[in-house]
Amino acid sequence: MHEWFSILLTGVTAAIVSTALHYFFQLKIERRKKDEKIIRDLYGPIFNILGEKIIIGEGYQGIDQDQLKAIRNIMDKNPFIVDRALEEITYNFLEKEFTNLSKLFLNQIPPINLIFDEDRKLLEHVLFRYNEKRKALGLPFDEAYLNIRKLHP
Repeated sequence: MHEWFSILLTGVTAAIVSTALHYFFQLKIERRKKDEKIIRDLYGPIFNILGEKIIIGEGYQGIDQDQLKAIRNIMDKNPFIVDRALEEITYNFLEKEFTNLSKLFLNQIPPINLIFDEDRKLLEHVLFRYNEKRKALGLPFDEAYLNIRKLHP
């Protein structure tokens, strides 16, 4: 009787441990796939758009309305992976654009080319998230951009 109990207990224990290990490995695989999708479909393309505005010798001066539209299109195509901070930053730009348009219609002033992200919030957020996800995936990343959050909370 004792032998059967021992065999049964060993089998049940092995099944529980096996199920738990499978669950945790599956979570890790799903998290990795999500991080890859975030880099590939969201932060990678936005990073490329922002990179167009970095001029050697002058640095980053901000983005124009066309680039803002391109970034918003990327975000609209991937609504489930956009984080709240990125949405908030781009909505603030849209408010600035709307305010400019309303002034334009009310005062009949000529249109001006707006420059967004002069304070580099969008650039710093994208650089931080891009490098954070690359680090999580074990890809090469720039440690300096992970310290941005420590400098500007």
